[in-house]
Amino acid sequence: MDPGKTPDADKAYAIALERVAKDGPDVLGTEGHRDYNRMGRYTMEVTDILAAIQDVLRPSTLEELEDHGFREGP
Repeated sequence: MDPGKTPDADKAYAIALERVAKDGPDVLGTEGHRDYNRMGRYTMEVTDILAAIQDVLRPSTLEELEDHGFREGP
């Protein structure tokens, strides 16, 4: 399956996802199950990365926001 290439490919992908939701990832076969696991791992890793970035970049107090967010230009 190659979603995004054609409307038919998108439809086949959507049908496969519905089947996975209903019957579990075992219906995908060996290669499909491997891809499914990769997507799950990717989702967890991206979530962790975004959480780490948010903790570092987001001001945690009003003073930090004023110091870094409302400075005069260079």
